[in-house]
Amino acid sequence: YIKHLNFDILLSTGCPFILPVKKIKKASQVFLNAHPSLLPKGRGLHPINEIFFKKYKYYGATLHFINEGIDSGNIIAQKKYLVSDDLDLQLLYYLSFQCEKEVIAEGLLKLNEQSYNYFGMKQIGESSSFKRSLDKRTIDFNKDCSEDINRIVKAFGIRSQGVYGNINGKILKIYDTKIIKNNHINTIFKDKQTASICLELEDRVLIKTINGYILITIFDIVDSIK
Repeated sequence: YIKHLNFDILLSTGCPFILPVKKIKKASQVFLNAHPSLLPKGRGLHPINEIFFKKYKYYGATLHFINEGIDSGNIIAQKKYLVSDDLDLQLLYYLSFQCEKEVIAEGLLKLNEQSYNYFGMKQIGESSSFKRSLDKRTIDFNKDCSEDINRIVKAFGIRSQGVYGNINGKILKIYDTKIIKNNHINTIFKDKQTASICLELEDRVLIKTINGYILITIFDIVDSIK
């Protein structure tokens, strides 16, 4: 369909397909993609989850030329912002997509000013890609420390995703956690076994971890991991 259309610019945002550029692109056409990561980091499907999962310091977006690879074309424009401690996944999605708007506007202006004779900058640095696989979204209270549990939950902490954990035979789908370091808590529950429930407080659960305590603040009890 694209091959038989007449146009000057194709702009892709959130396209889940790899376009066969060599087969469909005419010599006079420009193929562009806006991607919500600081390429070459975060290529592929789920770059925003990767930011929290791998504890990156920055988030952003990139406008680049489409080539035969996956998010690997020359960079036209890129915006970078600091990941502040107050951001959660929902806010990070919003801000990353706002970054896409910014790089599209900046990149199209740059191309227009140079009469589309600008060929961009080659991607430099270590590349990465990330997928929301089930193994990444599953935690083990017997093995994972409080900091890793909190990091993993933060990386998938929205209702459409979530993280799975098994407590006393119950499968919890977890959306938000908080590390607890209170000394009095530790005095009261120091003899509790790892991966056991210390407290059930209305809609919250305090769990003993291998190095402390984690408070599960938002969760569902589900039948299976899927």
